[in-house]
Amino acid sequence: DPEMSRGLGDVYKRQVHRCYMCLPRKEHEILQLLYEKFISWNEVAKELQISSRTIQRRRKRALNMIHSMYHSNLDVHELINSNWIKADK
Repeated sequence: DPEMSRGLGDVYKRQVHRCYMCLPRKEHEILQLLYEKFISWNEVAKELQISSRTIQRRRKRALNMIHSMYHSNLDVHELINSNWIKADK
């Protein structure tokens, strides 16, 4: 049923978005600049005064964290309160 599939897709998108919103500030900021504001890697590096290698590391860490949170059994409140989410490396 296409309508049911679309509904499930919305559920998954909301779940991924919740995980994204639980990211530590630095990781969230990188994804926000790259994918919400569509700023180029070079411009992000300049704006944040960090190297493109640092952007790559934070982006990878953010995506891995989203993946881990998405597949965890924790609800959104537990994710926000968990220590590894708060770690701002």
